Amino acid sequence: MEPPHIRDAWSRIEGAFAKLDLPTPRATDDYRPPTSFEKAILTGLQSKAHVYAGTADPAAVARRRARNRVARRSRRINRLVGA
Repeated sequence: MEPPHIRDAWSRIEGAFAKLDLPTPRATDDYRPPTSFEKAILTGLQSKAHVYAGTADPAAVARRRARNRVARRSRRINRLVGA
């Protein structure tokens, strides 16, 4: 027996496939509850705001963003001139 949240998600998926007139994917019978290790990994990943948050120097990030902004503008100009 699958948990209610899985059953609800499946019914939403089936409804979406029906609206698109696509064949419904088959549910597998190999559901198993997550192990304690899997739960720990998921909990750890969900509690992180961002994996790399704070690992780069803010000044370096600002310089990189400024260069990227200039590069985007330059590419746009080159596209318009070439058209």
